[in-house]
Amino acid sequence: MNVEQAGSTLTISNLQPTFLAGAGVAKSGPGTLAVNNVRADSLAVHGGKVQVLANGTTNNPAGTSVVKSLTIDAGSTLDLT
Repeated sequence: MNVEQAGSTLTISNLQPTFLAGAGVAKSGPGTLAVNNVRADSLAVHGGKVQVLANGTTNNPAGTSVVKSLTIDAGSTLDLT
């Protein structure tokens, strides 16, 4: 997913799991990708920020992210708050 504008945020509040072997989520561009969780073989942040949105319910597993491989390029961020 490419979020092209630095001040822009793409919000996906119901990102579905991608548990197929080798399937991953990759984010590029200087903007922000905000998601409910990431459940995939891999997460790669190649620019800007990936933000995992607050769930609002304590100990609710719906907000839990699961990845086997995590890549965060220099200058990119993963925001779990």
